[in-house]
Amino acid sequence: MKNVLLLISLFVICNLTYGQQKETAPNEILVEKLIKEKDIDRNRALKIAQTIQDTADEINNVYNDSTLTDNVKRDKIDKLYLLRFDKINHIVPGIFRREEIVPNRKQLR
Repeated sequence: MKNVLLLISLFVICNLTYGQQKETAPNEILVEKLIKEKDIDRNRALKIAQTIQDTADEINNVYNDSTLTDNVKRDKIDKLYLLRFDKINHIVPGIFRREEIVPNRKQLR
């Protein structure tokens, strides 16, 4: 499970670092990891990966918005994580626990 979280985190970091080089398709490594570790079908894994990619893009936009203070950025990013958790749980109910998707506030600093 930690491997999936690591992939999610790396995916977000890559999007923050290389935001100009956006991929058009969900990360295939993440899709394969979800299929193997969570035993779900490919379509659902693609939907989850796309949700993660969309959220990473949104986090990138918030992170790069120079009009926002750091506290406002953290609050918006917190809300994006919660939204991601809700969307993923809607695709496959109970696939992740909240702690696995929504990072502790200390991790965002």
